[in-house]
Amino acid sequence: EEPIFPNTPEFKAMEKDMLERSAKREQDMRTSNAFKMNGNKLFKKRDYKGAIAEYTKALEARKDHKAVYTNRALVYLKMKKYTKAIKDCTTVLEIWEFLEEKKSKDDIVVKALVRRAQGYRAKKQYQNAVNDLREALSLKPSVPFNSKLLADCERDLRDFNMGEEAMREAMSSRGRSGGGGEAHKSNVDDNIDDEKNQRERDDQKHPSEQRKDGAED
Repeated sequence: EEPIFPNTPEFKAMEKDMLERSAKREQDMRTSNAFKMNGNKLFKKRDYKGAIAEYTKALEARKDHKAVYTNRALVYLKMKKYTKAIKDCTTVLEIWEFLEEKKSKDDIVVKALVRRAQGYRAKKQYQNAVNDLREALSLKPSVPFNSKLLADCERDLRDFNMGEEAMREAMSSRGRSGGGGEAHKSNVDDNIDDEKNQRERDDQKHPSEQRKDGAED
């Protein structure tokens, strides 16, 4: 049995508003897709600045267009603007988590995780990169590129941690040897002060000795 809706002016106005909003969202998506296609063409021509401009227009039309964010993030990676790439990918993941409640597990989400990981890796934030790639592989395990990238990032993380540990040990070693050097410097300074004090005492003593020697002459 079909639901019966109230035939009131208030309900009709609300229904009209909902239909208009839906139609506008559809039109906005068509506009966004048109700008996205332009951006894709410019990206293939390696016109990265032009592609960024078109993708930005696409997002002005529809701020929740996830595919545009991941496309623009890829361009930012090419331009070595890693912070901006990370931000775009994070926006996709926030839409997925808070608006969609992680209901979808589409390729766009995986792309966002992988491209954000590439940005993190370029900024030497290896643990963040590893975390994103592990989540990407949990969503879509059968992607050889992602598996290799994860292995590379895990190696980078190990090398980075080993380097940090070696640096701490070197600094600690310099600190211990530096302490001995300060002690040696202090002993030298004490010796200099002793010699200075002795000379001052001798200077005070010499005039009287000179007078005594002269009187005997």
